[in-house]
Amino acid sequence: MASPDWKKIKLYYLQNDISLRELAVKFKVGEASVFRRASKEKWKDEKIAFDSNLIAKAKEKVTEKTSESLAEYAVRQTADLVKINELLIGKVYETMAYGDAFSPRDLKSLSGLLTDLMMNRKTMMEEQQAGVSQADRIQVEFVKPYWEE
Repeated sequence: MASPDWKKIKLYYLQNDISLRELAVKFKVGEASVFRRASKEKWKDEKIAFDSNLIAKAKEKVTEKTSESLAEYAVRQTADLVKINELLIGKVYETMAYGDAFSPRDLKSLSGLLTDLMMNRKTMMEEQQAGVSQADRIQVEFVKPYWEE
């Protein structure tokens, strides 16, 4: 009988959520051999380090993607503010020049939308200055349930 490929077995153990008993069955190796080898080479410690590294990389990736998304959102939001502001000012001028080009209800709706967007933008900027970013908040909300078990 050929000797088990311990590197392959160990790598599989590190990369998967599997018990040593299940590992022995999967690779058709005696349980005692797997337990001895795992104990001697401290596979559990390596598994903990491997999982911690994996979690850190996942958090980093989530933070990176969230930051990119928030940056794109801020750019779109700024562009929307400019468009709405231009539309509002243009319609105010039209109303002043021609009288009824824009109804008071429409003016109120547009100015309310502009106010909401500006307040949202102001809140985001204040959070960034305070060092509390939405990326941090979203990262914690996304990662925490999966990794705190």
